[in-house]
Amino acid sequence: MRAAKWLAVCLCVVPLSAHGEDDATDVAREDAAPPAEAPQIHLSGRVFARAEADERADYRRNLSVPSARLQVKASFEFAQAVIEADIASASLIKDAYVRLADKEHGLRLYAGQFKAPFLRRKLLSTWDLPFVERGLVSDYLTDTHALGGRRIGVMGEVRHAPWLGVKVQLGVFEGAKDALGERLDEDLAARASFEPWTDRLEIGVNGYWAQVNAAGRFERWAAGGDATFTYGGLQLSAEGLFGRVVGGHFTAQIV
Repeated sequence: MRAAKWLAVCLCVVPLSAHGEDDATDVAREDAAPPAEAPQIHLSGRVFARAEADERADYRRNLSVPSARLQVKASFEFAQAVIEADIASASLIKDAYVRLADKEHGLRLYAGQFKAPFLRRKLLSTWDLPFVERGLVSDYLTDTHALGGRRIGVMGEVRHAPWLGVKVQLGVFEGAKDALGERLDEDLAARASFEPWTDRLEIGVNGYWAQVNAAGRFERWAAGGDATFTYGGLQLSAEGLFGRVVGGHFTAQIV
């Protein structure tokens, strides 16, 4: 029996600001906004619409809006506040945080809800993903075992461009809930990266630690390293991870 399916994805972008960020810790686009010497407000939006028709059912059509995001960003001198909502998602608020920056010393402090600095594929903006989804490894660690992802917390960041673009991030985040719905202890997340070949090669390491047991050890944790090579429109990346989740120890690779 012959069967065919047609799928189209329509992207509708409404950028009311010339610059925008997906969230606090995206590895791309995070420095897009210019320094704010006067109070500035940036409003941007993004809509993903999907249409599908199936030949097997007389081209029955299915229309949906998987994502409809709106971001408001206010900047003044050393402070910036960001709120991003997705009205097409069950969880309305995606990001809601305040960032304080000391540009002279390359210091930043984040407080609110944003992505923890763990798993480079998770930190990538959806605009820069090579595929529609982030993949099995990201879903397994973040969605299934609550390692990383968007969380409420506080994070400090140090950047020093003259030192091969070194960037170090360390944060404390709200823990996940156990089977009884009780909130677990706070989680720790850290990431460090540098560019031995400026704008071409980035190397990073990261880790996430959660759920301290009675012996004072973390029940769930993951650590790994990544490398990304960029040349013009070509980008090659590889990431390796190992750690322990509820089911035992694991290793994973993303290429």
